[in-house]
Amino acid sequence: MTNGFHFMYNYRVKYWGIVVSAFFLVLLVVLRISSFSLLGLSPQSFLALSKFIFLAGLIIIAYSKEKHEDIRIEMYRRESLQFSFYLTQSLLLGGALTAELSQKNMIESGLLTLIATISISSYLATFNFFLLTGKQSYSKRLSYILGGVVALVCMTFMIWLD
Repeated sequence: MTNGFHFMYNYRVKYWGIVVSAFFLVLLVVLRISSFSLLGLSPQSFLALSKFIFLAGLIIIAYSKEKHEDIRIEMYRRESLQFSFYLTQSLLLGGALTAELSQKNMIESGLLTLIATISISSYLATFNFFLLTGKQSYSKRLSYILGGVVALVCMTFMIWLD
């Protein structure tokens, strides 16, 4: 008996998260290229709703079990969540320091969406890297490089969207 993660979705729910995230990722790119709206919302509101649903799909993927859960999977999940937490906290502290030094109100929805995207994406990238490589424990240098690449990709994509 392990003290694993509780309140995880069934592994079949992960497929719904993949479909939702992929659909809304394509929709976000299309919205960036040509702005249109559905459901009677303004284009900006529709873009914000699409970003939210995309992140919700990523969260569903992140909190879904694997088909075969074991101690190794739990260890990967724990290490990935720790790394994601450290990265998120450093981004929040860096943003707070920058806001204090510039004496401007930098906390806006774009920054919060960016931090949420980087947090979830770094967790998913690190966890799936562990699963694919079969590492028993993670290399901190490799995790920092992977997290940095994920952060740069997310920042570039989110800046491109705004």
